[in-house]
Amino acid sequence: MRSRIEQALETFNGRHTQPLVLCLATLPREGSTVDMLMEIAAGSETHVQIGATWLMKQIHDEGLLFTPEQYHDILDQLTSLALDWQSALHLLQILDRCPLVMPIRPRQFEALKRLTGHPKTLVRAWALNALCLAGTANPSFRNEVRAKVETAQATERGSVQARLRAATKRADWL
Repeated sequence: MRSRIEQALETFNGRHTQPLVLCLATLPREGSTVDMLMEIAAGSETHVQIGATWLMKQIHDEGLLFTPEQYHDILDQLTSLALDWQSALHLLQILDRCPLVMPIRPRQFEALKRLTGHPKTLVRAWALNALCLAGTANPSFRNEVRAKVETAQATERGSVQARLRAATKRADWL
């Protein structure tokens, strides 16, 4: 299975998802598939990284809930400065439905804060969304999250503010 995934990812040009769609149709919807995709994404060229995270997002969107360890692996990948913006976006979008019940590590929280300053609007929006989730699961982060949210509400584009409205509706502490 791994060689089939790697072959599809190698033919992916970074934009046209047809090879990924064909690969996705053959993948089992199970945790070991997610683990393999995370491993491939962690040490790959940009287009392979984007493809692997796209596949992970599709599997997650179809309803496969990841394990707490896999969500933490996603947070760990977000700490990488070499992560492509599209890969970061895919991972942040996966976190939107993450039942964050385990404490987030300080370096993971710092990575989310760093991503709120990303040049790409969508990455900023989804990073702020993830920060709200982090504050819900980790009360010690709430003051910092509240400050980031207030600043973003006053200064960010409408698309970021729309994502924030959705995130703050779910966070009774905001």
